Amino acid sequence: MKKNKYYTPEIEEFHVGFECEIASINNNWLITDWVKKVFNEKDLKSSFNEYIELYRVKYLNKEDIESLGFVFKKHWVKESDGDIYKQKGYGLTWFKKINSFSIWSDDYEEVTYFRGNIKNKSELKILLKQLGIL
Repeated sequence: MKKNKYYTPEIEEFHVGFECEIASINNNWLITDWVKKVFNEKDLKSSFNEYIELYRVKYLNKEDIESLGFVFKKHWVKESDGDIYKQKGYGLTWFKKINSFSIWSDDYEEVTYFRGNIKNKSELKILLKQLGIL
């Protein structure tokens, strides 16, 4: 069984820069297409929350991680099934099955800066900015 690639976001997830898709609907309220959307301040002031089911967010994937400057290095199978990515002094391990991440320094000290779950590219982008990586 294939995992769904999208989920309906919670209201708390919306912020300036939030990346999602919004449904295009016809006169019969049937979804005809999905259009990419990046939220700005004006969008957040509108009343979008009453139609929350018309929004969807793509779960984080390899392309999203690489679009933020990380380069895939290897698949790691020891204790857990994970992919390792690296970027200018930092490493990121993504355990896909449980959608868990570890972000660490790539020097001799091997300091872990973050360990936890990240659902989408917007969340990862915010975290990387907070850590001073982006």
